[in-house]
Amino acid sequence: ASLVPRGDRRGEPPLALLWEGGVDGALRFLDQTRLPRETLELEARSAEEVFAAIQRLAIRGAPAIGLAGAYGLLLGAREARAGSTAEL
Repeated sequence: ASLVPRGDRRGEPPLALLWEGGVDGALRFLDQTRLPRETLELEARSAEEVFAAIQRLAIRGAPAIGLAGAYGLLLGAREARAGSTAEL
């Protein structure tokens, strides 16, 4: 996961998870290990980055973990070069 600027959402409350960028996008998430001292958003562009964020508790709580897992699956499928869904 990489540090990302908040972009055009300044002044809005931070979101735990946000998909940004359409089909070629990435998962942006609030690094919950930094709360409450700091609000830091990170970005994951691969299933491995999502898994690592969950594992180190940057993403926590059952609803956020479930959604992040679904986005991780999407990122993994996007990365796969499988010819069919059976190969995934």
